[in-house]
Amino acid sequence: MSQLFPILVTSLMLALAGCTSTKKTTTPDGRPGYTVECSGRPLSWEDCFTRAGELCSGRSYDVYPHEDDEDPFIAARRQRQGDSSSTVRRMVIACKGS
Repeated sequence: MSQLFPILVTSLMLALAGCTSTKKTTTPDGRPGYTVECSGRPLSWEDCFTRAGELCSGRSYDVYPHEDDEDPFIAARRQRQGDSSSTVRRMVIACKGS
């Protein structure tokens, strides 16, 4: 079992690294929305858009810039942690219609 533990931990970390995360939020214009994050190497903006489509059940949605950003996609920034770096991708969306 002690030899299996590191393999299980590594597998769990890789699985979590490939997931988008979402959090309910309020958009700048007061509508209910979501913050969608798809950070890290295995993910891309396409993963964020796919998750946004799932959250809105196939309806269209608005993408909002973050505070002090002119473009919603400026939220993609490289972060350095120790000896490695990763890209943080985050967007705020609100589903259109009901």
